[in-house]
Amino acid sequence: MASLSDEDRTEMGRAMKALEDAMQTQSPADATRAAHTYADAMIGIAKRHPDDFEVQYQVGKALELLGPQVTNLGGDGAPFCAQSVAFARELAQRFDREGRAHAVLAFTLDNCDGAALDVLHEAERCVVLVDDAHCRDLHVRTAAQYTAPRCDGANVVRGLAVVSHGEPVLAPAQISAIEDSGGAAVALLTPEGRARLHAASASPGTIAVTVDGASLRAFTIDHELDTARVSLGVPIEKVCAKVERREIPVEDRLP
Repeated sequence: MASLSDEDRTEMGRAMKALEDAMQTQSPADATRAAHTYADAMIGIAKRHPDDFEVQYQVGKALELLGPQVTNLGGDGAPFCAQSVAFARELAQRFDREGRAHAVLAFTLDNCDGAALDVLHEAERCVVLVDDAHCRDLHVRTAAQYTAPRCDGANVVRGLAVVSHGEPVLAPAQISAIEDSGGAAVALLTPEGRARLHAASASPGTIAVTVDGASLRAFTIDHELDTARVSLGVPIEKVCAKVERREIPVEDRLP
């Protein structure tokens, strides 16, 4: 960055140090304040050197991870991601023949959960222009995720029954849906199902969850809790009604 003035270098160094110190405090508020100062400093430097690609590139790299860093500390990284992506898009548009410009946009989009096809497009441009190994790896990884089979189906627990003293408490029709909560099943009950569960737990007693007749978990219903949702504590599986496979557009495939 030979075109940076001593003032630019001092400002960049001060902003970086303040951001590093704020991140170490593990405070979302501190990190957010420092991130705003850091981003303003970087954008200010870029504006002072609008036609210098090396400066624009370094600023784009400096903003690349800002959003995720704030998010990881519990802050709102979305505004910083929006700012970083906007800067990187303009960089790639203005310096379209520079592979590194497309690399900055590809990785910024990837870090900020941008659309997979946009990541693939920019990574492909980077590879075509400079054959960068990091861009190639990003393209391969994103392509594998994008083209992986996607399941369009429902969550189920086979052989599920909810019983009290050996007698069924809920009929299948009284469970409106099964949600996936970290791989465990959560039953969403119909109004009739809620009433049945309340009735079954009117007096202190144990409700057991069984799968294929084997008791897996016992619990007592708390009347103060919302019994529209019942954690079943059993494994869940996904049954696919249809499997979708997405194709990468020809123009975004690696040469």
